[in-house]
Amino acid sequence: MSFFAFDLETTELALDRASGELPPISCAAIALAGGVAEAFFLPAAEPEFYDAAGLMTQQGAQHVVERLESLVAGGDRLVTWNGAGFDLPVLARASGLHEACARLALSSVDMMFQVLATKGWPIKLAVALEGMGLAGKTGDGLEAVTLWREGRHQEVLDYCAADAARTLDLAVAAEGGTLRWRSSKGAPQSLSLAGGWLTVEQCLALPEPDTSWMDQPLRRSDLVGWCAPR
Repeated sequence: MSFFAFDLETTELALDRASGELPPISCAAIALAGGVAEAFFLPAAEPEFYDAAGLMTQQGAQHVVERLESLVAGGDRLVTWNGAGFDLPVLARASGLHEACARLALSSVDMMFQVLATKGWPIKLAVALEGMGLAGKTGDGLEAVTLWREGRHQEVLDYCAADAARTLDLAVAAEGGTLRWRSSKGAPQSLSLAGGWLTVEQCLALPEPDTSWMDQPLRRSDLVGWCAPR
């Protein structure tokens, strides 16, 4: 089974799941095995997928969902970094295809979610990339939002595509081995992947880690509670 990675960018970083208000999608990208990339920001070629402000329309978001589903149906495994907690709920809201996106999330490998489900806390993609000795991120989400507002759309798309590629590199590099990183204080940390990456659904079946020492631990349901049937 081959992995393929997915990432999207939004016009805001804030997420308010309680109210259902999620930020519009600016662009999205898929990284396939062999260094092949697919980008989703083509307003000139496919105007029905973007509105006058250059933001992805519902039809455009549905197009992305259909592409993800087709790759999964072909036998490939979707892998993300916090995709189940951010990218896919945003895509679900934008496309109106809640059930389809929930299925994609539960059957996907969300590497950050596996860290959270096992350790009790999340880590950043940049931290994991550095810990594994891989090429780092080319920027951050806040910078991408700023660039988009400035009309520097190609730079945002390049950043999004790079994030998808880095995510795929990480999934492949750690598969069947060990994910290594360092804490904010420099202490070595690791997650054994002898059994391979787990799907989000499989992670939900893992025993809950001890988080009694934390003041406000991030719960699994905080990220994937949206996947529950409506």
